[in-house]
Amino acid sequence: MPILTGLSDSNGVSIKVGDVVRIESDSSDGPHGPWSYFRVAQRGLTPVLLYETSSTGPVLPKGMSGSPLCDQYDPKEFMTYDELSRIQPVSRLEITRLQR
Repeated sequence: MPILTGLSDSNGVSIKVGDVVRIESDSSDGPHGPWSYFRVAQRGLTPVLLYETSSTGPVLPKGMSGSPLCDQYDPKEFMTYDELSRIQPVSRLEITRLQR
């Protein structure tokens, strides 16, 4: 049975533990290129992002902790909305499949 995080990606799709999400980088000129990919994992009760790869290829060790998933959302909205699925990520974040 999938574990839902209660949050949705930029397309309104519910994010589950185990999903791979593609997050837009701050700068496409950086070492990661325009996108980085993270696997959603759970640490205690908190969904976190673990690094998978970047659009330019591996830059960091796979599985390196990125951040809590909630860091991708506006903190005011995250703390005040009763229904978390209504809030949108601050940067483009999409559930995706990694091309192997």
